[in-house]
Amino acid sequence: MLTLHAKDHPQLFDFAEFLGPLCEQAWLVGGTIRDLLLGNLPADYDIAFSDDLSAKILVWSQQQRGSWFWLDKERNQSRVMLEGGCLQFDFAPLRAATIQEDLRLRDYTLNSIALSLQDLTTGGLIDPLAGVADLQAGRLRCCSGEVLKDDPLRCLKGIRHHAQQGWFFTPETINHLRDAAPLVGEVSGERLRTELSHILAAPHFSSAIGLLEETYLSQELFPKFRGQEFQIGLSHASKQLAILTAFEPIGLRLEEEYEPLLSLRSLLILALIFDCTTSFSPALVERLRLSRRSSKLLNILVRSGPAAIDFDLQDSPRISALKVERLGYEPIAQLLFTLLHHQGAELISLSAVAIDHFVDHLKRGRVPDLLGGDTLREKYPALSGKEIGLWLERIKVAEIKEEISCVEEAE
Repeated sequence: MLTLHAKDHPQLFDFAEFLGPLCEQAWLVGGTIRDLLLGNLPADYDIAFSDDLSAKILVWSQQQRGSWFWLDKERNQSRVMLEGGCLQFDFAPLRAATIQEDLRLRDYTLNSIALSLQDLTTGGLIDPLAGVADLQAGRLRCCSGEVLKDDPLRCLKGIRHHAQQGWFFTPETINHLRDAAPLVGEVSGERLRTELSHILAAPHFSSAIGLLEETYLSQELFPKFRGQEFQIGLSHASKQLAILTAFEPIGLRLEEEYEPLLSLRSLLILALIFDCTTSFSPALVERLRLSRRSSKLLNILVRSGPAAIDFDLQDSPRISALKVERLGYEPIAQLLFTLLHHQGAELISLSAVAIDHFVDHLKRGRVPDLLGGDTLREKYPALSGKEIGLWLERIKVAEIKEEISCVEEAE
């Protein structure tokens, strides 16, 4: 039984009232019902319909001052964005003659539950595959043996459910995942990246990656993946991530978004995964359609490995900043990747302070030189550009070693 109240879902009830008798041809489905049964207020409503409601949807969107657009015009799938994009309604026609048959074509039983828009207040759920019971038990069960093969991305969606909620797969479903695993290679890189990004960002990402190996999905996503070796490293890295997140400067950096849906935290985990392949291939990164920035960072992290860091309590703020900068490209990311391989709260604490000092000293993306290049050119016109670069580097090294500390000493 699921009963809704207009005060909690005003736009939904407004749409149902707008449809009038056509309500009997429209149903809340999928993740919306799942979220409602879990006691969560949905940020999006998935609505399936039998007869074509596109014209009515457009008029309703205009009345709500929303933004309506096609998701897939050929399949008659559209979306309405409300409240400045904070609330969305997704509309799609049934994929079968009846709602019951449509639900049987979905991925997992806990996503195969529906509620007619005419029953919003009475709560008559349509649950042909006992999805409510599976949801209550936290059980992931396929609607049939063929649904994963129909769309292999559903394999990763199931792994994502586990990663986010901790739900477990039935043994039969594990076998279905293994059967469908070879087909994952046919899925587009963009769709793979989206699901993988959700998995890496989720609380149970460690066990989720274990499931990727158990179901043979890791072999399709990351060829030559050394799973056992990775699980050992990942166990340590998971604990380190929890410690790192507790330090505010570091926690904020870990959540920094490098590209849509992909945070620095997720990229570091991905680097650990690539580190456990027998060889790093740009083709793996290219397949996931990662940005140039993310690709370059992953390449450097995997090829270079943990960096050498030697922060000290006695370091001045500027020296701390210079030590971070000397780590090279994306130095904060390289520092955090290094911390995943080490132990000790003191090193993390020193690193957190050093990150703060580095950010405070940045000007135009770098820590200013003690003796600038323009000054060197003016004082020593015979020096070539390459020689000036070498001297700037030597000065910074001498400054870090505390051999010099002012402009005069640098000159």
